Amino acid sequence: AAAVVLEPADDEEGAMRRQLREMDAAMCAMMESRAVLVTHLNAVEVASRAAVVAQATATAAAVAAKARKKAAVAEAHARAEAMVRQHEADEATRQMVQSRGSAYCFYLDDDDASSDFSKRCGTAPNFASVKHVVFFGGGDGFFVSRDDGNSHWAGLPSLLADRLVTEQRNHVGELLYVAGGPHGEYYAELKGSTWWSADMVDSERFDSLVHDQSRIVSRIAFGHDSWVIVFADGVTSWCGIPERMVNEISHNASHPTEVSLGANETFYIRFANGSSDYSLPIACADHCDEVVARGFTVTNVILSPGGNNIWESSWLVRYS
Repeated sequence: AAAVVLEPADDEEGAMRRQLREMDAAMCAMMESRAVLVTHLNAVEVASRAAVVAQATATAAAVAAKARKKAAVAEAHARAEAMVRQHEADEATRQMVQSRGSAYCFYLDDDDASSDFSKRCGTAPNFASVKHVVFFGGGDGFFVSRDDGNSHWAGLPSLLADRLVTEQRNHVGELLYVAGGPHGEYYAELKGSTWWSADMVDSERFDSLVHDQSRIVSRIAFGHDSWVIVFADGVTSWCGIPERMVNEISHNASHPTEVSLGANETFYIRFANGSSDYSLPIACADHCDEVVARGFTVTNVILSPGGNNIWESSWLVRYS
């Protein structure tokens, strides 16, 4: 047989084709490897994102748990502080009620006023919230205020009663504090204003004292041609009060907290240190002795500024 001889060109073409086939095979292998790498990379990215999300979720959960714990601790502290404040407020209220007295006995010369007063004040539990009591004239009127701001009255001094009607303020709770004298004198604290009558002994000095914006009136009492003012800072001013009362105010180491003036130079005064001095109508004094004999403590005595003698004067004894 005859030998086939390849031309150089044929040898070069075959070599190039072989190279192309090898390159194609290599490229196919690379593409397969790339696909494997891409798949692996996607899996890694998914896992990484999941880890990041998990870490973020865990961090957020930890932050939320810490915030909840902090809020729970703060709430517990707030509850504890509120309980302490409430306990302190309850104790202060208890001490206040104990100090001013939750029980009482009284005599009002006017039967209608007496009946109305009994209905307004009620029994000892209901009387505990009574903040202030005053009797007018010879016992034909009264004023009662309570801790919640409510107040009731009957038989007010005529000038005060007329002014309340004229200025349309004759409403329950409108009056906050009242003092009245035997001749229609009055001092009244209302919501947002203070009134007092001009017709009284040494009225110019009285006006000057109650006009003094640097002091707050705590108690005022009127008697026959007399008055006494006790300010919240303990300073006390007076005019025409019994000499015994003057001596007690002047020499007591404490300051007055309660004052009352009655007919025929009767009076009652109590001091911040718990001491007291008094000259009382006979029936009132007898009831005070009875209260003390039963083991109670007299905390205040309210006297009506009117009345013709020490037997007929109206009075109230408050005790605890």
